[in-house]
Amino acid sequence: MECTVSWTGATGARSAMGFVAETGSGHVIAMDGAPDEARPELGGRNLAPRPMETVLAGAGGCTAYDVVLILQRGRHDVRGCSVRLQAERAAEDPKVFTRIHLHFTVTGRNLPAAAVARAIALSQEKYCSASIMLGKTAAISTSFDLLEVQQMRRSRHVFGARALHVRAFSGAIGATSQSGRLARGAGGIAW
Repeated sequence: MECTVSWTGATGARSAMGFVAETGSGHVIAMDGAPDEARPELGGRNLAPRPMETVLAGAGGCTAYDVVLILQRGRHDVRGCSVRLQAERAAEDPKVFTRIHLHFTVTGRNLPAAAVARAIALSQEKYCSASIMLGKTAAISTSFDLLEVQQMRRSRHVFGARALHVRAFSGAIGATSQSGRLARGAGGIAW
């Protein structure tokens, strides 16, 4: 694997701390630094994600990929997966991540909560290189919501979602009752 990161600030670009990364697979990622109020000419302009945000996004993409693949290989009808990452960093340089929480929202039909919990655990403990590397300096915790997709019949077929809220922290699984709220969301109605 390889990547070339080039500073764009020397070219008279809009940001003094802009960078462009070209990955070995030929894709481009722009990055920028935070504005420096004391010396604006040395700071970024917030035109792209900061480098550490891309590290966090990479970990999220890596683990979400694993969870979907593990569920699909288990022949589960997974329809969607997103992960929200919240991180804390050290106050002193190097400002490594010290805590990361990953909250997954997994949507599917007849997905067992135990299968989702297992997929997340396998990703975090065995497959996700990014999370495992970050776990060397950060305490990583996970939780998830499981949304059940059900086909509803009206004058035409409409897909809705019934939310079963399940939380998994450090391997412990607990379930709460289904939400009684009616809310409109992507893909139909969530109960």
